[in-house]
Amino acid sequence: MINDDDKLAMMANLSVEPCGLRHDKERKAINYVCQEFDGGEILTIPICVTCESRMGDNDWVLLYCINCHSNHWIFKPDSMRQYHYEAGEVIKWMPACPYCSEVG
Repeated sequence: MINDDDKLAMMANLSVEPCGLRHDKERKAINYVCQEFDGGEILTIPICVTCESRMGDNDWVLLYCINCHSNHWIFKPDSMRQYHYEAGEVIKWMPACPYCSEVG
């Protein structure tokens, strides 16, 4: 779990953080997504206004590879048969992606 001191330090760094998700150009981060995994490991990703907006839109899901940090936004109406995710799922945390599977 992230403590209050860590949260304060993270928010202070937002002014210089770029968005940690894939874009056509670098965008300034405005917030963070934090995910705690088994074993207590916490993944913290800075996100921009566009990504934050997509996370609030049920038409989008983010595929995120925990192993190599590769990520890709998927527009759900165009991909219902290509990807498996739960209804209402905003981020699909994958232990590996097709790239990791080929390289590893």
